Amino acid sequence: MRTLRPTAQRQLLRLWHFPSTQTPCTWLVVERGQELVVQRLLEPYHADDTGGSPSTAEATLPPAQYATIVEELQRVSLCPVFESEMVLDASMYGVEIARYPEPVVLTWTGHAPFGWEALDAWHTRTRHRLNRLLPRAPGLSYEYQVGSPLSFED
Repeated sequence: MRTLRPTAQRQLLRLWHFPSTQTPCTWLVVERGQELVVQRLLEPYHADDTGGSPSTAEATLPPAQYATIVEELQRVSLCPVFESEMVLDASMYGVEIARYPEPVVLTWTGHAPFGWEALDAWHTRTRHRLNRLLPRAPGLSYEYQVGSPLSFED
């Protein structure tokens, strides 16, 4: 009898958005063998109290689409020093990029700091792009389900 071993995977990119009033969400882009995979993890608040449990989904990520994501990120320029402000009860955003010898991790809370607007726009586009590949999920906002904000002008 032959046993299957899990395929090793290498994380290339991680994004997260932890809204102050909605379900926190993390997206991973991993290399698994010869294929790229996007994984999404939704972690409901107070999972122990409400009986909700984390939900995961994954889908194949076309290499051309990943190349576009990376090319757009490579064009982002950041101001490394900015005025910080105290923010209470705001969404948290972040991106982690696999690099040798250590990953690059960028995080912000609330609105993107001055000089980080391009990164914030890339983060939003990338979240929507990845979500369009994944199945819809309960607890995920309309904007994430369809890849664009709710509009009554359509």
